[in-house]
Amino acid sequence: MYPQNAVSNFPNTKKINHTVELNALFIEHLKKMLWTEQTILPVINVMLENSTSKKLVDFLTLKQLEATIHLASLESIFSALNLPMATKEFDAVEKLTQQLLDFMNNTDAGDVMDAGIISYCKKIQHYQVMSYGILRAYSITVRKEKIIRLLENIIFENKQSYQKLERLAEYYI
Repeated sequence: MYPQNAVSNFPNTKKINHTVELNALFIEHLKKMLWTEQTILPVINVMLENSTSKKLVDFLTLKQLEATIHLASLESIFSALNLPMATKEFDAVEKLTQQLLDFMNNTDAGDVMDAGIISYCKKIQHYQVMSYGILRAYSITVRKEKIIRLLENIIFENKQSYQKLERLAEYYI
């Protein structure tokens, strides 16, 4: 029999603990992104109701479809991991969406409203690109090959959306 502390000194034990902890962190972030996509959909509807620019309405309509596709991808990821779909509030995105809703409630329709919607969308989009990138990195590290492609597609779509928002911002702000 090995002494209790001798087992923890084996390199494989540390690697296993590292993988378990990283996997838990991955799942926590995955839950936050599911929460984000579910939260974004109704907020997009409110943004659509308050937008006056055709280009912004077109962008938000596309973003609505994108969020629906991302939800399906996240569902596939949860399924591939044999995990029940579960969410965890993403505090930063919650605060941004609340600030956006407050802004829209206190601003008249028009160019200023559109500019504000664009700026809040950019902030939220930034968190999405960053968070999905982190999930991809975790997936690579813990060798979740099935999931990497789904995350790469989401990242690509989010980066394209961010670039479209940048062009909208340059035009409206």
